[in-house]
Amino acid sequence: MRDAEIIDKFKVFFGCGTLIRNKDTVQFRIRNRTDIKEKLFPLLDVYPLFTKKALDALAFRQVHALIYEGAHLTSSGLKKIINIKNTINISRVPSLALLWFF
Repeated sequence: MRDAEIIDKFKVFFGCGTLIRNKDTVQFRIRNRTDIKEKLFPLLDVYPLFTKKALDALAFRQVHALIYEGAHLTSSGLKKIINIKNTINISRVPSLALLWFF
């Protein structure tokens, strides 16, 4: 099975999301906050990431929770979100304690 065919199955599995096809890539995106909370996060609770992306996933959850609560509508909440966002996709190594948190 090709990678693109696997990505196609994500949309069926989650029952939400969008497939974006470019020349050489296929992306699966879930943009609806409720779908992220009710479909993606429960999957990550059962099958947590055990890579350096675990820290990015934790940061994403923090930002999601702040946005879900409406914190992005205040300047202090927006500053918190920006500070968390600035920690995503940088070279970090999760500690074993954090991995067991998930």
